[in-house]
Amino acid sequence: IGIALEQARSLGLLGDNTAASAIRRFLYNEHLDTIQVAALAAGQVGDKKAIPRLRELLDEDYSPAQLNSALALGLLGDRTITPVMLMWLTRTDDENYRGIGAAVLGKLKDTSSIPALQEALKREPVPWARQALQDTLETLEHAVVNQLKQNSRNTHTDHSH
Repeated sequence: IGIALEQARSLGLLGDNTAASAIRRFLYNEHLDTIQVAALAAGQVGDKKAIPRLRELLDEDYSPAQLNSALALGLLGDRTITPVMLMWLTRTDDENYRGIGAAVLGKLKDTSSIPALQEALKREPVPWARQALQDTLETLEHAVVNQLKQNSRNTHTDHSH
């Protein structure tokens, strides 16, 4: 277990997409500790072929596998997980889901989630999860401002011709 786990972790940290197929094999390892490390590594190397397996792992009973799969899917830009992340913002049993859910929504640049994030921030008691919510809101609010600026430039450009 230890060698496979460390190989998956190291390959992910290298961030080299040529390691994607090796990491993908670890997603089917018999040990959940190795799977959860491989899940994050798949996102770190940008392995889009891992997306179906990462989606499956969101339903795993082992929370580290769920959380790292969500982070990986966020890194890979998989917007299909947005509803799950919005639901995670409302979980009262574990702040890790709220914090990771917020971080993933930020990675996805999902500006439609701003109201849900604001509501979650109002009721979040855990400092690190509050910070994750605040960071994501700041990121998304900047994205909205930038989009408005871009739209304004496009409108001015269109009228000048």
